[in-house]
Amino acid sequence: MNRFLIFLMVFLPLSCTPQTQGRIRQKAIENECPSLFTPILSFYVKAYYALPKDKETIISFAEKWKAVDTNFVLFENRYGMSLNDLLSSRIDYAYYTDSAFLFSTVNSNRIGCSIIGSPFYWIMHPEEYNPYKFDFYDQFMPSAFRNNGEYLFEEEFDYDHLSMLINNISLNHSSRIYYDGFYFDGLTETPYPKKMPYMSIVSYCMSTDSITTLTRLLPQDSLFIFNKETESFLQIQNSLTDLCHSYLKDLSLAIKSCQTNNCDVDRIVLGIQWFCDDLEK
Repeated sequence: MNRFLIFLMVFLPLSCTPQTQGRIRQKAIENECPSLFTPILSFYVKAYYALPKDKETIISFAEKWKAVDTNFVLFENRYGMSLNDLLSSRIDYAYYTDSAFLFSTVNSNRIGCSIIGSPFYWIMHPEEYNPYKFDFYDQFMPSAFRNNGEYLFEEEFDYDHLSMLINNISLNHSSRIYYDGFYFDGLTETPYPKKMPYMSIVSYCMSTDSITTLTRLLPQDSLFIFNKETESFLQIQNSLTDLCHSYLKDLSLAIKSCQTNNCDVDRIVLGIQWFCDDLEK
């Protein structure tokens, strides 16, 4: 066989892969418009705290969502297309570590959809979040999972009750932890430095009754507690987990109490702000 042909057979598939990804990304951006893909991709990222790695994952998630949620039809009516329309169409999907792009032709309409970032990305880069979207904290709502890793939808887990318990716990602790972050008020073109509430993504495991921090903690000298008496920020003196141990304990108890009415839950992932009491400084 001709050596040149052998060279093409070996190296051409490898060289085509990034170009294919790039073409899908370009078509998705050029044809981006609201569609049923929009809530599906957005909900998946919030539910799993990650971008879907392939189109099969998106399809499987959408099918499960529709099967358990009678309100799914409201999204179909809003966008004028059914899930069957999507499933019967070719879907081109490009996955990157920080973004994902989808292109399809549904009922003769060219549809592009893109999603940038995930909860883990935004918690590390809050200054890059779209300042004109006021749903930043919605990216870190609790997500419950079975022991096989499947997400539990709202019809299968009482998220409203858990969120109420978490909010009440926050009110029961007098102080909040801050860090030197950025604030975007929507009027200025760039974010400006400001002390902001410190956040982390954590996972609570039912079987071990333990909370694990999934995001990197800032050094102790980068965190502050707001002193209500002096109305000033004081650098914390103890480790964050030691300082906030009573808050973490209350959080664990609240999450564990939800298992009574939700026997399928094995693990819960959520974003938390850190709270403590002045006496714990």
